[in-house]
Amino acid sequence: MLGGAALLTWLGSWWMARLVGAAAASDDAGLPVPVVLALVDAALAAGLDVSSALARTADAADARSAGPLRALAAAHAYGGTAAELDGPLVRALARPLALAQAAGAPAGHGLRAAMVRLDRESRREAARSAGELGVRLALPLALCLLPAFALAGVLPLIVAVVAGADLGSLEVPELGAP
Repeated sequence: MLGGAALLTWLGSWWMARLVGAAAASDDAGLPVPVVLALVDAALAAGLDVSSALARTADAADARSAGPLRALAAAHAYGGTAAELDGPLVRALARPLALAQAAGAPAGHGLRAAMVRLDRESRREAARSAGELGVRLALPLALCLLPAFALAGVLPLIVAVVAGADLGSLEVPELGAP
């Protein structure tokens, strides 16, 4: 019984660790886009032009964000557009920067609005993912850990109670006997 309980406990723990590990690995995407937008906004607020702000932010960002930032900086430096570039970071930056350039206004308000929207979306996605993970973790709990508890805790108790009760010595009175 204890060997089966130990095996089920190990299997349930291993299964749950794999589920949690897979959820954590899918979240490893480098700097979040709102953080990069905040860095670009800070560089613009410091007085840098758009292409310089993007290039300086690329110098400070991780490798995953630096490439799109440098490409977007080159496009702005040479008067090009970001139409040929793609990715969540480029999509988040392109619209506020293009609107600011077309209107001749500072890009800070558009970048801050994009930061708020993306932060809200990422929080919503994190809450949804956490809920899904909780549902997925119920399966190893129900199939492995609860049966292990029953084998190690409940079944020995039942065996002890049944073995301790002297069921053979009970006399059954006959019908009609006083």
